[in-house]
Amino acid sequence: MHFQAYPVRLAVLMLAMFFHGNAISQQTEERDIREMDYLLYLPPGYTKDTTKIWPMLVYLHGAGETGHDLERLKARGLPSVIAGGRNFPFIIASPQTDTIFRWETDELYHFVLDMSKKYRVDQNQIWLSGISMGGFGVWSMAISHPELFAAIVPISGGGDSSRAWRLKYMPVWCFHRESDAGVPLSGDRQMMDALKKYKPNNRFTIYPGNYHGSDHDAWTEAYNTDSLYTWLLAQKKFAFHEIKVSPKQLQKFAGVYVTPDDPADSVMIVVQGESIKFIAPDHGGNTLELKASAENVFFISTDWLATVEFAADRTGKISRLIIMDIADDKRLYYNKRN
Repeated sequence: MHFQAYPVRLAVLMLAMFFHGNAISQQTEERDIREMDYLLYLPPGYTKDTTKIWPMLVYLHGAGETGHDLERLKARGLPSVIAGGRNFPFIIASPQTDTIFRWETDELYHFVLDMSKKYRVDQNQIWLSGISMGGFGVWSMAISHPELFAAIVPISGGGDSSRAWRLKYMPVWCFHRESDAGVPLSGDRQMMDALKKYKPNNRFTIYPGNYHGSDHDAWTEAYNTDSLYTWLLAQKKFAFHEIKVSPKQLQKFAGVYVTPDDPADSVMIVVQGESIKFIAPDHGGNTLELKASAENVFFISTDWLATVEFAADRTGKISRLIIMDIADDKRLYYNKRN
């Protein structure tokens, strides 16, 4: 096999809103424009049809493959599967980091953007997966930039469960080995538990026992699971879809909402027939038309991960408004004024 090396938001809403093959699979050695080396896999047919766009999976290696030797990446994980001859119907970019024990989120962010521009990538189907140190990197990167990915597959890692809310629209299939002593199962379990209230249909596969003597290796079985790739191909970047809410249902949201710490800081929700509007009097009276994605969840733009959500008290009356801007990592709370 021959390898060549080439040198190769509206940010604010008023206040703060928003398979198997017969041919031998090949991965070429490349270099990102920011001097990040990576293995590149292009699917069969990529060079023949120059108009077709393809999904892309970004793979993050573990600590054992850190350095400046791309051949080390082929020892385990997804690059090992590709080197073994398996073909996939999507692009796979496998960067290599020389940073010890962690992946740098900013570096990865630019890498993903560069790959999506350099190659014919379907922007609605970019996925992220990684093992061990790379599993931690997947959680961290997805939490920092949920707007980039259609789905993630963290393996044998863990993350910051207090920020799991930023993945409320992210499909996740997580893998871990129950007996893992090096990276305890609890890390991934805490993340998956935190996501249950947002996406109860996420998948969490826990392998029992050891794999060929290793209590840490969950990736060999995971990357040889055919249904994983079928699942990935079905995942596209989240976008809101509008539903109809009756004027009577909308009326319960109307009113003035104030911040708990500063009653002078307020927003208004105005309902006119089938229209519901968000008005910020203290910010020039700017008005936004809201669209319902659920009975009590409203959005502004289909591809902007920002919502206005309403919560009820124990009596069932609307008592709180929450502005959640996932992309900008902001949550603001307002209590309804009686």
